[in-house]
Amino acid sequence: MKFSTTLIAVCDMDRSLSFYKEFFGQDVVCDLGWCKTLSCGLTLQLNFDPIAGFPKDSMQFKTNNMELYFETEDLDAF
Repeated sequence: MKFSTTLIAVCDMDRSLSFYKEFFGQDVVCDLGWCKTLSCGLTLQLNFDPIAGFPKDSMQFKTNNMELYFETEDLDAF
């Protein structure tokens, strides 16, 4: 199993992109509109609540709104 990416749930994509571009010199390398991956591998995502399967009113945008993604070729063996 290997680490793949870090995803941060955001409520304002433009503001988030501005922060990562201005302070860290990041560029968008994959743009799906609601989900953008930056040149460092970090992913920013809007509308995280329906994807994660919990009510929108329970979504709190704080520093712990993120997911770590790992990949493996053989899940059964893992």
